[in-house]
Amino acid sequence: MLGHLKEWFYSGLAGISQDSNSVAYKNSIIAPQPVGNINHAEASFGSLYGLIKSSWFKTDSSFKLHVEIPVNTTTTMYLPAGEKSIVLMNGKPVDVKNVRKTSTGNYSTMNIKTGSGVYDFDVIN
Repeated sequence: MLGHLKEWFYSGLAGISQDSNSVAYKNSIIAPQPVGNINHAEASFGSLYGLIKSSWFKTDSSFKLHVEIPVNTTTTMYLPAGEKSIVLMNGKPVDVKNVRKTSTGNYSTMNIKTGSGVYDFDVIN
C-alpha cells in the first residue's frame, strides 16, 4: 500500500509523471493536483536525463509553480488556470496562442509545452 501512496505524492500531488509515448522521462508531464487544504508540495525525481523538480504553493487567489527540467528533454505543464486567470512564466505573460486549455469537471487547466530549463509560473485568479 505504501507504494501507491508514494506514487500519489509524485504523480498526483507534485504532478511528476512521464508522457505515455516517452522512454526514460525524455518527455515528462508536470500536472500538480492541489487538493483539500494542502497548500504546498515539493518533489524531485531522478530520471536518466537528470533531476526533474516540481514545487508549488497556492493561496485563495494564486498558484505558484517552480519546475526544473533536465537538458535534452521536454515537458508539458498543466496549470490550474481558468478563462479569466492571468498566467506568468518567469515574470512575463504567457502567449495564449501557444497554450491549450482543457477542462475536466470543475478543474480547468492551461497546457504549456517547454524544453529543458528552470521555470516559475504564477497563476492569478
